[in-house]
Amino acid sequence: MQLPIPSITKQKEIVKEYNVIQNRIALNQQLIQKLEETAQAIYREWFVEGADENWEAKSIGELCNLITDGKHGDCQNEINSGYYFVSVKDLINGDIFYDNVRQITKKDFEETHRRTDLKPGDILLTSSGTIGRMIIVKEVPKTNRTTLQKSVAILKPIAELSPSYYLFSLLNSEMKNIIELAGGSTIANLLLGDLKRYKIRYPGQPLIIKFEKLITPIFRNIELKNKENQKLTELKDLLLSKLATIEN
Repeated sequence: MQLPIPSITKQKEIVKEYNVIQNRIALNQQLIQKLEETAQAIYREWFVEGADENWEAKSIGELCNLITDGKHGDCQNEINSGYYFVSVKDLINGDIFYDNVRQITKKDFEETHRRTDLKPGDILLTSSGTIGRMIIVKEVPKTNRTTLQKSVAILKPIAELSPSYYLFSLLNSEMKNIIELAGGSTIANLLLGDLKRYKIRYPGQPLIIKFEKLITPIFRNIELKNKENQKLTELKDLLLSKLATIEN
């Protein structure tokens, strides 16, 4: 049995390209981390260290039109149906990673979608299995054909009270305490009733609008770098496949 093996020269060229891509991914990851840290530092400065005791107490439930989870029970798989059933494992690096998302029947999708009605700007929060992984839903064609398993909660922010980047930053800042609601373990279960009742100091709309305006370019940059890394990862996988198929 003979296997196609590229020449040493060709192998070195591919490895060099691979390393360039890998280094770029690593550099982007460092930048993403710095941007995330910057966003949270601004949030802490404005709303934690700068908190005013006269600010109104509000619950997270009051800041959202809806807080619910995905389907309680299973769905029937249907390969290439184009209807997606997202679980904890599919939330990766700030986005839904669709490569391995289960695809289900249209009937099962429509049943669950009536509850979740996923829209851009919604926040997904893993609420069992691994608690605390979050993303802000992007405006992509697959969004309106995506629904959720029970392990993923959806929060629909009230835009005028709690726009997406503010609510995401708030949840991120309070995540340690939120995990405590689930018994202090990231592998426990978070009861959404507890999340809805969780109280925060609400600074009022003018300050939140100002914060959202300041923070938006940071989050957009994070989204761009995550998208770039997805494309680079695909290119890296393509180079690996070339090693196995290219001939001398």
